[in-house]
Formats: sequence, C-alpha cells, structure tokens
Amino acid sequence: MPPCARRLVGLLLWLAAAFSPALDPSQPIEQYGFDVWTSRQGLPQNSVNVILQTRNGYLWLGTEEGLVRFDGVRFMVYSTRNVAAFRQNTVESLVEAPDGDLWIGTVDGLLRRHGEEFTAYREKDGLPDESITALAVTGDGDLWIGTDHGGLARRTPAGLFTTYGHERGLPDDRITSLATVGGSLWITTAGGLARLRDGRVSAFPVGRDGMAARIGSLYATKKGTLWAASSVGLLQIVGDHIVRTWTGRDGMPDGLPSAMLEDRDGSLWIGPGGGDAGAGIARLRDGRVERYSAAHGLPRDVIVISLFEDLEGSVWIGTVGNGLLRFRPAAVRTFTTLNGLNNDYVHNVLEGPDGTVWAGTRGGGVNAVRDLRVGNPVTVRDGLPGDVVMSLALSAHGDLWIGTAHGGVSLLEKGASRPRAPLTGLPDAGPRALLEDRAGALWIGTAGEGLLRYRNGALDRFRASDAIAGDVVNVLCEARDGSIWAGTNTGLSRWKNGAWTTYRESEGLSSAAVKSLLADADGTLWIGTSGGGLVRLRNGRFQAVQARDGLYDDVVFSILDDRLGNLWMSCNRGIFRVARKDLESFFAGQHASVECRSYDEQDGMKSAECNGSFQPSGWRGRDGSLWFATIQGIALIRPGAIRVNTHEPPVLIERLVVDAKSHPLRKGLEIPPGSRTLQIDFTGLSFLAPEKMRFQYHLKGFDEGWVDAGTRRSAYYTNLSPGDYEFRVIAANGDGIWNRTGAVIAFSIQPSFTQTPLFAVLVLLAAAAAAFGLYRMRVRSLKSKARVLERAITEAMSNIRVLRGLFPICAACKKIRDDGGYWKQIDSYIRDHSEAEFSHSICPECMERLYPDFAAESPAEAIEAEKTS
Repeated sequence: MPPCARRLVGLLLWLAAAFSPALDPSQPIEQYGFDVWTSRQGLPQNSVNVILQTRNGYLWLGTEEGLVRFDGVRFMVYSTRNVAAFRQNTVESLVEAPDGDLWIGTVDGLLRRHGEEFTAYREKDGLPDESITALAVTGDGDLWIGTDHGGLARRTPAGLFTTYGHERGLPDDRITSLATVGGSLWITTAGGLARLRDGRVSAFPVGRDGMAARIGSLYATKKGTLWAASSVGLLQIVGDHIVRTWTGRDGMPDGLPSAMLEDRDGSLWIGPGGGDAGAGIARLRDGRVERYSAAHGLPRDVIVISLFEDLEGSVWIGTVGNGLLRFRPAAVRTFTTLNGLNNDYVHNVLEGPDGTVWAGTRGGGVNAVRDLRVGNPVTVRDGLPGDVVMSLALSAHGDLWIGTAHGGVSLLEKGASRPRAPLTGLPDAGPRALLEDRAGALWIGTAGEGLLRYRNGALDRFRASDAIAGDVVNVLCEARDGSIWAGTNTGLSRWKNGAWTTYRESEGLSSAAVKSLLADADGTLWIGTSGGGLVRLRNGRFQAVQARDGLYDDVVFSILDDRLGNLWMSCNRGIFRVARKDLESFFAGQHASVECRSYDEQDGMKSAECNGSFQPSGWRGRDGSLWFATIQGIALIRPGAIRVNTHEPPVLIERLVVDAKSHPLRKGLEIPPGSRTLQIDFTGLSFLAPEKMRFQYHLKGFDEGWVDAGTRRSAYYTNLSPGDYEFRVIAANGDGIWNRTGAVIAFSIQPSFTQTPLFAVLVLLAAAAAAFGLYRMRVRSLKSKARVLERAITEAMSNIRVLRGLFPICAACKKIRDDGGYWKQIDSYIRDHSEAEFSHSICPECMERLYPDFAAESPAEAIEAEKTS
C-alpha cells in the first residue's frame, strides 16, 4: 500500500474510533465481554510481551516465539522459521513510525518491517547493543531505542544513529521503559528515572528518606500526564512535578505495576506486578480502585505484562503463560452466580410492578434482581413448594404466581418473604405456563394434563378431547379483545365466547409446536414456533418467515417488542432482532428476505443458549430493558443504549496463492501461464465481532455479479483463461455497516505459447499450408488420371473409324453409290471406308426362299454348312 494510502487509512481509522463503542465505565468490570486466546486458538505460545494496533487496523503481538499479526480470526506468525532477519524470536517492544513502518525490538537485534520486507539492524549499523528493551517515536520522526546494556540510541529518518549513555547523563545504561510526553522523552533505567529534553538528559529523583526508588514501567496519557510505577507507589507526574503518589492505602495493588493503560474514558488500567503478581487487573477511576481477578472470571494466577486499547474501545491484556485476554464493550449484560444468583440455569424471567426482576431457576427457586443487584432468593427454605421453577405470572394486584415442578402453584404477595400455600386440586403435572386474565381467573398450562382454569375456587380442565390443540401447553397469552390463546406442542388454540378454535399446520401454521406468543394492539398475533420460525396471524391469515428467508433461527423461544420498531427473539443460538418494517415488507412481497442482528457470547452473553420451555422466557421491563432466560444466567439488553459500531471496517487483501505458491501483492502482478488454481485471501478488521463480519467479492472479467462469501475470507477460482482481471472485496462489520470501497487488486494471467496470437497465426499458416498441399496433391492426381484417360481414349480412337454423312443406297438391291459414282455392294463399301471385316451367312428367310431344299436342316447343320462353303 502506498504511504499516502496508509496515512489515509490510518486517519479514517482514528476518526472512526471516536464513534466506536467503548467500555462503559459505569459498568462493573465483570459485565464486559471477555475473551481468551491461547496456543489452542493459534498463538505461537502463551506469553504476550507487547501489543500494538497499526494504522491499517491489524493487531500486532510480541511473543517469545516471534511477531504475530492478528485480524480477530487468524494469527500470522513471523519468526526465524520464515523471516531471515530474525535471529531470535523473543519480541520485547513494538512501535509504528509515521511512515507506516513497523519497528520490532528483539533480544537479538532491531528489525524494521516495510511492506512485506524485514530489515535487521545490528551493532555494525550503529546500535550500541543488540538486546532491545524499549522503543518510542517522537513527533519529528526520530526512533528512540532502549537497550539492555548500551544505553539509549536515536535513529533519525535519514538512518543516522546517535547514542546516549551514562557519560551523557543517564543514571544507568540499562533501559527498561520509554515514554514521550510533549517534547520530552522519559526514560526508566536501572539507576532511576531520567528525562531527555532539548537534547539534554537529566535525572528525575524519586525516593524517600534519601533512598532512590526503583522505577518500573511508564505510561504517557494523551493529556500529558506521565504515570510511573515505582517502589514507593504509582507516581502521577504532570510537567516537572509528582502531583500524587498512589499506594496500597488507596487500594493499589502491591509491587511495581508491570503495565498501564489509560482508556478513552479516562480510566487507568493497571497490571499488578512484583509482590502482587497473580492479583489480576485493577482499574482506577474517579479516585476509586476496582479489582478484577479469578473470582470474576480471569484465569487464576494471571500475571499481566502488557495492556492496549484498540480503535473500537476494547482493552487487550498480554499475560505470562495465560495467553491474550480482552475486555470489550458488550451489548448484553449477564447476571450469573458471580453476581449473586444461586443458580445459573434460568427458566423464566418477569418484572414486577415495583421494578424487581424475578428469575425462576432450575434448582435455585426464585431470584430477585433489584436495581441491577441480585437480592435474596425465595426457595424451599422460605416455604416455596419446590426449587425447580417452571413458570411465573403476575396477578392483578402485582403479586407473583410461581409454578414449581411437582409442587403446584403458589402466590408470593408483594412485600412478603414467604409464599402462600399452593393451590389445591391441581394434577401432578408441571405448570409450564401461567396467566391471570382480566377477569381474575388463573390459567395453568400443564405438561401433559391439558389447560386448567382456576376461578372462584373452582377448577376447569380443557383437554385435547375438548377441542384444545394438545395436552402439553407451552405458552398462554391474552389478546386485547379478551380472548385467550394457548400454544401447545401440537397446535394453537383460541378461547373466545366460551368456545375453542384450533389451528394446526393444515390451517397455515408453519409448525404445530408453538413456543411463544405476542399479541399486538391491532389484533395481530405473533407466534414463535419450534422449527417453523416466526408466524404472523392477521385477519385470519397465517404467514411465516423462516431461516431460509433470512430469519436468524427457526426456533423462537420468546418474542418481545422494544417499542422502537423492532421485535426481539431468543433461541438456542442467542438473541436476535428484526425490524418490524422489514417483516411487513417481506409479508407484503416487497422484499425476498429480512435482515437480523444477532447477539451471543461475543456480545456479552455467558452462553448463547436461551431457554424457552417454561414461560415467560423473556420480558420487557417498564424502562424498555429486555430480559431473557438462558442456561447461564439472565441476559439483559437495553435496546436504546446499544451503541452501533458505525465505522466501516478496513478491508485488506492479504495473499494471492497460485497452485499452492504465494505471490507478492504488487502493481502489475502477472501470473505465469498454465496456472490451474487461484486462491485470494482477504480480511476485514473489526475486532468486536470478527466472526460476524460478512464479505462479498467480484472478479471483473469472470464473475457476472457479486459473490456473497458470508463469513468466509477466501475466494477460489480454477482454470481461469489468460487475460486481465480485477478482484474487489467489500465487508460489513457485525452491525451490518458496509465498507463498499473495499480492497482491490489487479492481475493478469499470462498465456502459454499455445494460447498466444502468434501460436494461432502459426496454426492458421500451418493449416493453410496443409490445405494448399492437399490441393496440389489433388490437382496432380487429377492431372495424372486425365493423362491416363487421354491415352486410353487416344488408343481407343486409333482403333475406331467413324462413318458420317448421307449415304445414297439402292432401294431394290441395297447397293451404295461411292464418291466416284460407282454402285458397290454395301459390305464392300463399309470395308473400304472403315476397319470393319465381314463374314457371310444366310438368314432363314433367304434360305427358304433361295434354297428350299436346305431349309429343313437344323440351325446347327446350317451353320456348319456355312462354315464349309
């Protein structure tokens, strides 16, 4: 990529960062999305010394086994195995220069990556020491290089090296950290802290009671504050002064922090080190320190050695032996046992009139969430008939109906700590769904005993034999007109005016297994099925939208209206939303599909598997919050607060492989003749949800239109004809924001000799020559045959004399008059004028007339007599 293009891409990325989602500082750390990558996912090994994101969007990692490039999905490793410039694989530091070059500090040399080329710099090139410990770039483009024993080196853009050592004012020649603040370069050495300003090095004393403090890592903020880790505490330096020292009394971890980072919201992240190694990570915000450790989900005994915030607001953590970790903005907040739930397997969820969210669990009774804090649960110890809660419902007075397995249905009144005794007379069948209608009757859907109605102390039962669709009732819903809808495993039934009407697949349902219902004010009924997608019943007509039409899943456990124009649904693969206008357009036949946005573990869910066999499995709160029951906690989404990742993801073409051989990406790329297979690898750089990125590509000169690659990051072609081609790829991030400019590469496939115009001309000439030769042979053959025929005719004509003309002949004696006027016998005349000869005989008529005596002889005797005459 040309330097101007790199700078433009970098500018666009940094501008986009301001509009990207970031970690919400008001949330506890454990509520962020959290990810881990280790050697199992592709890292060369599990210690990450340094992390950097370059302006083109790639994330770069320095490890003990080489330099790693990461696009969110694939790791590319550069080491002694594939780069000759590497002499040792341990990478300690990284920095990007203004021209886009990547500088790599290793324990055995300084490397520069320019494009795809690596160049090594050693002592012979001007380095004072080849063991590089720290790198920094100042605004003038100078590269500053900290070494293990050779002091500090400066490399100018012109390539000139200058060394600063103990003799020029450094406290020690062993450099451990560098940071730039304004026009100053701060340097941590084994002998203390120093500052280089205006070409002069001066010590910056830190210590107590005359004892110099040990100095560890440095971090400079964008606002000009320098944070320095020291043995006396965390130093906050502004200008020439230490404005505050943070210690354990302020909640700081013990020991020297090994890494620091200030995020875009001003929170300072701290990787504890020294005596507090394994303590996890700390965050300082508004004067308060918050800790995150193994108790909150971090790997045990994790030691943090590097921190970095990317352009999309995620915080990356490099560890010793535990791989690469990340905190990321999460659209979904999940409540689990880490937050106080007594059981993570949540069957159903419901909000009471006072804002308390109740969650029925499998084995933990009912848990209450008040003001986003999990309170005391209601269990068997508190009088609940059972701890397996199958259904919940609200009464007209705001009390909570609780259906438990094998324990019946109980009522927990507002403010009470113990529920009432369960209703009597109910069959021993799990109450899968509960509903108190406007008339005060309690409807109970059971797992095999049909539908029950409890009113005024009396119990009515409706079975399949009574025209209800089935005896396993999954969900209940009351419509605006007062009718009761019951969804079963075998169809949908409606109770109105004292009678049931049942609908099955024969009436238009896409699946008879109904899992969820939502009644709109206009009389529309939305039906979630198991296997048939989402169904709309309007004006007596069923219409379905399924996965083949773009719906995220054909299983719909719950349906919620966010009143912002979207329907939200849950399934075994997560939570998804679809715009109502898209659904209306689809059902009207105006569009062939719908667009869905899905949410899963990448968005903050601890598990994407939701629950839907026990109702209600989803609930819309009074403030618009959406709550969903999952097998690993309660998932909370605030639709109005979700920040969409609006910036277009950078798109890059990484590799072109022809017949298993990689070709460098350059202008005027030519592919040799005879190539059979072509593979083009590309990527899109959005780290928030890289697995959800979608790609489309088009090969100009071959593809008729755009090819939808889905999440695949490679294109494949076979047996392309010689010619010029242009390949373009575009991408969309997880929120459906497309970069339609994308990336382009042009190349040409060279023809083999047999595919060149010269070869075609030669073939034509050869064909013409062959045709001409055949023509000559044919002509010679015809001439030869003509000569043979001519000779035969000549010979035949030489034996033939032809009589022509008008012959005077006597009418009586048949004599012919010759040219001299003499009359001759006809045989004499013919003999004289041709080569014909005559023999004489006598015909039977003349024989009988002239020789009657011989006329009686046989023909054979007559012939014999003629021969002897």
